[in-house]
Amino acid sequence: MRIDKEIEEDVFKTKEQEYKEQLIEIKAQLDNNKGINQECLEDAYRTFELSNRLYPLYVKGNYGEKAKIAKTVASNYTLNDVTLYPAYKKPFNFFAEGLSRSNWLPPMDSNHDNKIQNLAAYH
Repeated sequence: MRIDKEIEEDVFKTKEQEYKEQLIEIKAQLDNNKGINQECLEDAYRTFELSNRLYPLYVKGNYGEKAKIAKTVASNYTLNDVTLYPAYKKPFNFFAEGLSRSNWLPPMDSNHDNKIQNLAAYH
């Protein structure tokens, strides 16, 4: 659907074909994701819920409860001088290490004007 002939016919046809191909690919990806194991999703949900509750439980717990939580999330603790370093078990290592933030934000463009860009968003 070309409006007011602002785009050349051949450019329009080329872009239309590209978008149709992208749409087909996206629909195929969505169809592939429909087969995700529901049990796997429920496990992930329970893991996130547990991770949200662990810290308050640890803070309020007695020494036995704290030891149980510590054994659940990590093993092979290493003592370096006065600091104890845990080797986190899966999936808790994901939370401990965090995500790589290098790809979250686009690179800063050439316009460094504070009125237009919030520079704090790039740090």
